[in-house]
Amino acid sequence: MEHLQAFTEHLRNQLSFKTFQSLPTSLGITLYRLNKLLKGKEDWRLGEIQHIAQLLDKDPLELIEEWQLGYQHITLLEMNILLAARGKRLSFEEQVSS
Repeated sequence: MEHLQAFTEHLRNQLSFKTFQSLPTSLGITLYRLNKLLKGKEDWRLGEIQHIAQLLDKDPLELIEEWQLGYQHITLLEMNILLAARGKRLSFEEQVSS
């Protein structure tokens, strides 16, 4: 999960040392879980992504799309709720080949 490790580097560059060190507390997760996330051994959950998005002053959807966060955990229902808040919805279009 190289993209998750790249996101960790991005986080370290964007957050202050103090904010980065307090991530387990602010995310409400254990240090063990945070270490798995930072090493790219575990994928982010939607609540964690939303909190990180606030810290980075970004839209959670932007982090999901740009860094492929949450692909293993975010359900279609969660994605629909996230999109609905922006006036969007999931759409599955059939590709027609010529």
